[in-house]
Amino acid sequence: MDNLNLFILNLPLKVQKMIQQSAASIGCPVEYSLVGFISSMSIIVGNAYKLQIKRNYSVKGIVYITLIAPPGGKKSPALNMLIEPIRKYQKRLYEEYKQQIAEDDESEKELQLLVVTDSTTEAINETLKNNKHGLLVYKDEMASLMKSFNMYKSGGGDDLEKYLEFWNGGMVVISRKSAKIPTIIDSTFVTIVGGIQPSVIKGLSNFSNNGFQERFCFFMPDPSQNKYSKFEMDEEVMKNYSDLCVALLSKYNNISNEEGTRTIQFSEEAQELWHSEAAKLSDEMHDSTPIYLQAYWSKLESYLGRFALLLELLQEKYIKEDCMEVSAESLSKALMLIEILKIEARKVWKLFDENPDHEKDMAKVKDWIKANEINGFIARRDALNAKLLGSKTTKDVDSIFETLELEGFGKQGTAALITGRKIIGFARKGTNAYNRIS
Repeated sequence: MDNLNLFILNLPLKVQKMIQQSAASIGCPVEYSLVGFISSMSIIVGNAYKLQIKRNYSVKGIVYITLIAPPGGKKSPALNMLIEPIRKYQKRLYEEYKQQIAEDDESEKELQLLVVTDSTTEAINETLKNNKHGLLVYKDEMASLMKSFNMYKSGGGDDLEKYLEFWNGGMVVISRKSAKIPTIIDSTFVTIVGGIQPSVIKGLSNFSNNGFQERFCFFMPDPSQNKYSKFEMDEEVMKNYSDLCVALLSKYNNISNEEGTRTIQFSEEAQELWHSEAAKLSDEMHDSTPIYLQAYWSKLESYLGRFALLLELLQEKYIKEDCMEVSAESLSKALMLIEILKIEARKVWKLFDENPDHEKDMAKVKDWIKANEINGFIARRDALNAKLLGSKTTKDVDSIFETLELEGFGKQGTAALITGRKIIGFARKGTNAYNRIS
């Protein structure tokens, strides 16, 4: 049995059945559902617990994870299905908030949000001020997050730097000109999940010098596994999974907001296993890992601890009991997941480093745009009519434009004609169209 299926079979039965049946009903690779589960597991635990590995070394269950799949690859339905219990709990918080405001319209209580799609750090910081548990940033298309970083490259923005800090879960200081005293968030928790197309994953390599892409767990299953399926999920399986997630989230959210973060350690057996496996990871990184993957390997030690913490706290017994330590069994399961990530990373980094035609193709596209643009703007329909890089559909053209945007060449958007009609296209950076496109 391969590592992937072995790992799934070692998950709690309610989770195992949900992952297997959801993938079967959608007709997608099981990895799609697994990514949704991992991100849900992260926000369920949130800031309630951290794992102290050494005196000055601790980790939280923060995860940056992305699913690489082509357009129409069914990644969104799978992610949404596994994340749905989190949204269900958030709706409960919303109803409680409305009830409290109805009873006391002068209440200063703020609505707690757990899942957001606005990924600007300003929006995240505002949300974290009223939420000690943490946030799940869900990006249906992860490329939009990277685009926001490119927007600020010349403007001095620090969104990228903030996301590098969020991964560590430390303190954030929010200073504003309008406020005499800065706001301090002692302990942040921001997890990211989303999808990205293989054709635009190359844009992530723009962030290879600062460690951003190395912070991500990548999953890139074979898209040929996407099939039509007549399989219907068992409603009891969905209910059991949802009830488990909501019950654990309710408990851990209360801990985060009422007590703060609890600190636990490995059991004695797990501590010995940790020392052994962490040493193996280090030796493997230096002795047998390609240079271009060593920075990624260096993050796997932290993820090993994070996944061990999450897998321990996912157990149903902790709805009623308090967790006192992370067991060797949970660490062993985390090791299985790390082995899966190694395999996925080797596949993904080939997209970053072994695509010799990418630069030539993009150079041809840029030359074509410069030759055919009007005041810096090229209409999508014109690119499609020209069969740019073999484009057959508007989605193909959008994918090309998205790659150009990630590389900082310009941006997609809508331009208004003199007649008032609007057309979709791409505006090259440094042109009049770039400043006018919406």
